[in-house]
Amino acid sequence: MRLDFLCVAAAVATSVTAFALPATAADWPNQPITMIVPFPAGGGSDPVARMVADGLSKKFNQPVLVDFRPGGSATVGTNLVAKAKADGYTIMLSPNTPVVNVKYTIQDLPYDVEDLVAVTQLTDASIMLVANKNFEPNNFAELVEYAKANPGKINLAVQGTGGVSHFAASLIQSELGLDFNMVPYKGAGDMISDMMSGVVDIGFGFPTGFFSGVEAGKLKFVTSLADARSKALPDIATTAEEGFPQIRASAWLMLFAPKGTPAEVLEKLSTSTNEVLADPDITKRLEDLGYAVTAESSPEKAQALLEQDRTDFAKVIESGAMKLGAE
Repeated sequence: MRLDFLCVAAAVATSVTAFALPATAADWPNQPITMIVPFPAGGGSDPVARMVADGLSKKFNQPVLVDFRPGGSATVGTNLVAKAKADGYTIMLSPNTPVVNVKYTIQDLPYDVEDLVAVTQLTDASIMLVANKNFEPNNFAELVEYAKANPGKINLAVQGTGGVSHFAASLIQSELGLDFNMVPYKGAGDMISDMMSGVVDIGFGFPTGFFSGVEAGKLKFVTSLADARSKALPDIATTAEEGFPQIRASAWLMLFAPKGTPAEVLEKLSTSTNEVLADPDITKRLEDLGYAVTAESSPEKAQALLEQDRTDFAKVIESGAMKLGAE
């Protein structure tokens, strides 16, 4: 009787332990996944999120639900993911801002940026420097020369304090010793309108936002702050080509998960996402939107890029070139 009791007890204990073990890549996912996007629907992250979610849903035979949670400079949705259970069923698709910039631009952040880990990089989009058609310089080298001869006289549009365009402008100032008159804007619409009318001379952003102004003959692309030329704009030289490799700024999109998510789950999610992005139709659709597709990422590569961006952003903050106090 005693032996029988011990055998039954052991079997029950084994069963309970097995049930309590975290999900492994073998049985994950076995329920719907929520992909939070901490920005409004209709923004630049929207089409990427929908394409990736649809592809993963088919691969996993489980719904991947896109949930737009804007607010608080993208911190509302990010906080939900940072505080979620680390089981792979709540993930986030986001650009740099809520996992890099906000550490320096928002006081009393409701989460620690270290509470999220990178899963995989999805896309990269070089930041373009764009100018009013009548602005004298036509490339980056000419702009540097002109700025040195006219300190403080170039009106530069900045969209969002602490954002990627603010970072790009501040990086150029700190690395090259230039002085721009930064003009802040809360949205792209007013900024582009003022660039086309000549109220401001230059600005930064994704290629797609400026195409209509260029086609109308009111704007021109000056350079891409990148190592390699954009496939959407193959005729536009990069800052690296012009002899300024230190001037680089991009806005990637990554998948993130709560810290502590099992490594096997992160790897499976990364590999599956890469397979979705490698689909020629998906690649073309994203490239048509101005994105460079990254289909060979991994948790390790994505985390390394994340850490490098944090280091670069901190360096510009510490230089004093990026003023965050007032817009």
